[in-house]
Formats: sequence, structure tokens, C-alpha cells
Amino acid sequence: MTRPIQASLDLQALKQNLSIVRQAAPHARVWSVVKANAYGHGIERIWSALGATDGFALLNLEEAITLRERGWKGPILMLEGFFHAQDLEIYDQHRLTTCVHSNWQLKALQNARLKAPLDIYLKVNSGMNRLGFQPDRVLTVWQQLRASECWRNDLDVAFCRGGTS
Repeated sequence: MTRPIQASLDLQALKQNLSIVRQAAPHARVWSVVKANAYGHGIERIWSALGATDGFALLNLEEAITLRERGWKGPILMLEGFFHAQDLEIYDQHRLTTCVHSNWQLKALQNARLKAPLDIYLKVNSGMNRLGFQPDRVLTVWQQLRASECWRNDLDVAFCRGGTS
């Protein structure tokens, strides 16, 4: 026998929560991390409530495209980066920020013919052993990215470690 489970979302409460965070940390940049089609609620509904966020961090490329098509002009960080080298054309077209966590992504970026450089987060494996470069490789990878024409002015580093935020 199955249980009827329903999740509901109060978009006004979500807007208010963002406002409370902004009041508590007025100088902080606030990004909204949205996964799995907003856990089934739909990226478009979430965007309507979180339009005042500084950026969106997503996993799904289609959701990023949807946000751009609906008019979101702010930054969109793709948390796992691109999965295929040919996706870089879409990242370029929609001005998406990518994470780089593997050698094949680094090579794909170095070989890409982009209209404009991308914002890039370099993912560092700091203990979860899922994604990211080992700490002793970070400087070398950063230098390789810097020498290419694929990255824009600065580089952010994302550390992944379980049990911390």
C-alpha cells in the first residue's frame, strides 16, 4: 500500500526567507541552490519567488536554459560543470558559470572555441572523494586554466567537504 505524500511550497514564505537572510547579512552575496527541478516544484515557480537572489546554483542544464529563456540575467553556476565537451557551446551561448573538477573538463576548456571567456569555479577534493582535484594539483590546474583563453579574469575555488557548510 502506498502513502499519498504531497509537498507544498509557500512562495511568499520563500521570498520572506530570502529577505530575512539579506537583512541578517546585508553585505553578503546570496545564491539560491536549486536541485532536482526544485524538488518537483518547478524551476520557474522557484525563480518567481527568488528573483532577488544574487545567483542560482543548479545541477540541470535544461533548468539553466529555462531561467535564461525566462529572462534571468544574473549568474548561474552549474555545480557539477559540463558533462560533454559539446555542452560548452551552450554554456557560452547562455553565459553559464562552470565548475571544473576533472582533467577531461580542463582539456575540453583548453580546446574550446568560445565567443567569450567563462567564469570558472575550480572544484577541490577536500575529503569527500567525489569530485574535484587533489589539493596538490590545484596550483598546476589553475595555471593551466589561466594560460588558456577560456576563463575570465578571476577564478573561484569550491571546496567540498562533508559535514560542513
